[in-house]
Amino acid sequence: METDKPQANEHDDAPGFFDLVAEAEAQMAGITADMADVDSAAADLGAIMELMMEDMVRVSHPGAPANAKLAVLTQMAKVISGPAGELESATERLAQRMSAATIAFDAFMEWTRNTPRSEWSDDLVQMLRHMAEPSCETEPADFEEVITLIDSFGASSQHLRVPARRLITSCQNLVQLMAAVAEWRTKAVRLLEG
Repeated sequence: METDKPQANEHDDAPGFFDLVAEAEAQMAGITADMADVDSAAADLGAIMELMMEDMVRVSHPGAPANAKLAVLTQMAKVISGPAGELESATERLAQRMSAATIAFDAFMEWTRNTPRSEWSDDLVQMLRHMAEPSCETEPADFEEVITLIDSFGASSQHLRVPARRLITSCQNLVQLMAAVAEWRTKAVRLLEG
């Protein structure tokens, strides 16, 4: 006589709640490192742009030949290419980590919503309070203005198009990051108020 064996189903390989929480913790450590890379590349770009703008002011007097400005723009494109690429790479890594973390955070929020408040640990409440705090003063609309400015900047010389495109991609990745964080914040506030 054959005994009935339990049948495997499609949920056997699906991660459980604590698998997801562990994954979120791992992603958050990476997110912190990626944010440091973003900050570093952005600071480098800011310093470079400040110096290059000084050069541009020097060649922007009445009667200055266009090739003098073009020479500065060409040099600027070379100098910002590295940091623009680093910023793009860091924001792409950040976007990938956020995508992975979102699955885990959504599961965490769902679990928290379904768990009676009396069973919430102090650590869980502290985590929700931390998530409910505003993360930064920059709004996605601020990035839209920056993207428009960078696009105009990239149109000023063919040499600047590739670095400008990288900077635009970086800004778009940061806007997506901000949207994800804002959504987590909204959910955390609702749970705390609920």
